[in-house]
Amino acid sequence: MKKIICILMLIIGSLTYSFGKEEGNRSIKVIGESILNVAPDTLEIKISFSEIKPTYEEAVKSSEKTLNFIQNKLKDKGIKKDQIKTTYFNIDSYYENVKNENGNYENKFLGYRYTHKIYVDLDIKDKKAGEVLKVFNNLKIENVDVALMYKLKNDKDIKNKLMVGAFENAQEKAKILAKAGNFDIAEIQEIEYISKGDGKEVEPLGRGVKLYQINGNMNIQPDDLQMKDKVMVIWRIK
Repeated sequence: MKKIICILMLIIGSLTYSFGKEEGNRSIKVIGESILNVAPDTLEIKISFSEIKPTYEEAVKSSEKTLNFIQNKLKDKGIKKDQIKTTYFNIDSYYENVKNENGNYENKFLGYRYTHKIYVDLDIKDKKAGEVLKVFNNLKIENVDVALMYKLKNDKDIKNKLMVGAFENAQEKAKILAKAGNFDIAEIQEIEYISKGDGKEVEPLGRGVKLYQINGNMNIQPDDLQMKDKVMVIWRIK
């Protein structure tokens, strides 16, 4: 059972009073925040690899060959092909500053570099994580990077709770300020959802080739993920 801890924080939000000649012009604006600490249920293994080849065609073929190699190796560890997702693929001309015979640096074309990024999601309780990492131990590629991330497989319900919690937090602040300022709040004039992205702070396990040295008995004890959300609410002041 997931451990979910909801923390509704009373923070100092954006507060403004606007007074006009007419009563309806007065308003109070408050920002509410909601925070949830949630136990992750998924381990994401992110793999990025790249190579430089003399021609564009060789770069394409090399990328395909390497991807097929990785897919077959992961298949041997019980990972199905449809579990391996591509998030990014690109081929660019590659240049480097090199010193010429006169001792001056010049921008020299060295070939075409492909960059391929893939990931595999595993249940947090799956024991295959260590075995999957060992796949890359003998991978004959110079530029390869592996990172592990915790996440939630489905965070829709959590996001809904965060939005409700952020609104309730703004409402609570408005009531406290109204009491302190000796005024009453009326109907809501505006609500603005001001979160950036999904508000999720994903905790990395680590990064780099040294991760490949983890053995097949890797025991993962993840910390909770912290997810945040904010809303801005404007009330009319009576």
